[in-house]
Amino acid sequence: MFYADPRYGNIIHKYHYEHDLSNIVDRASRLFATSNNLNAALEREGGISSSSEEDSPHQWEETSDLRSWLIDTIRNNVCDDWDFHPLVKKNLIFDNSWVNKHPPGAWTDEHTHGGMPVVVSFYLEQPVDSGYFQFFDPLYSVRQSPEFGRMSPWVTVPTVTGDALIFPGWLYHKTQPNNSTQRRFNMTFNIAHNRK
Repeated sequence: MFYADPRYGNIIHKYHYEHDLSNIVDRASRLFATSNNLNAALEREGGISSSSEEDSPHQWEETSDLRSWLIDTIRNNVCDDWDFHPLVKKNLIFDNSWVNKHPPGAWTDEHTHGGMPVVVSFYLEQPVDSGYFQFFDPLYSVRQSPEFGRMSPWVTVPTVTGDALIFPGWLYHKTQPNNSTQRRFNMTFNIAHNRK
């Protein structure tokens, strides 16, 4: 199932991974407990990221099944929808990845992933009231008419633990603040085209 809002087309695909995530969560927790290379470049109000850490989730044994599922899901559902060339579809690779940890009150500021063809935002731990993914409507300037009733250019996509949001790297996005009393764990994968 993907996020299909007729106002925004299929700019964001949303799927749910129906498998146990405890091993991945444990590995991510150990990374945050032991790494000296964490950063808060885009993280606000106490958020922290492993984006500068060489120990990347796409290299972990714990994510092998998830990675296979993601590539299959992208090839079978997203590539044709986004009109990717068959060679791009065939040669998708994980370029880099990281985990963001958001304690109560924390969030990720707006940004893009540049020319990355595919980005996956995966929800390892998404407590109730911990905030959602938001993207900037690229057609907001023409959607401010009364029939759309849009007062904000930011569109919210609800998520739960195990959800994967798949979107193009050029899309501006951010997260809402974590208003729960628990941490929020989000894992990001940049997926590129292997040109070799």
